[in-house]
Amino acid sequence: MRAVGDDQDYAGAREEDLVRILDDLNAREERLREQIADQRNALEQLTSSDSQSAAALEEARARAEAIGILNGTLPHRAPGW
Repeated sequence: MRAVGDDQDYAGAREEDLVRILDDLNAREERLREQIADQRNALEQLTSSDSQSAAALEEARARAEAIGILNGTLPHRAPGW
């Protein structure tokens, strides 16, 4: 890939070529911005999903312990006992 901003490469180019190059660069920039947005959304979903999973797991553990105490398969430990 050629470096953008190298004036000597573009000094003798025709206007049509320069417009095409600019259009290609703009299209590439748009694709890259979309990819960045997609990656950020995926990261947010994973972060949110991890938090939700941890909370759901903690809630499931608490419910399992409560059920175990209620059905007598787990001992009840009250504060001060």
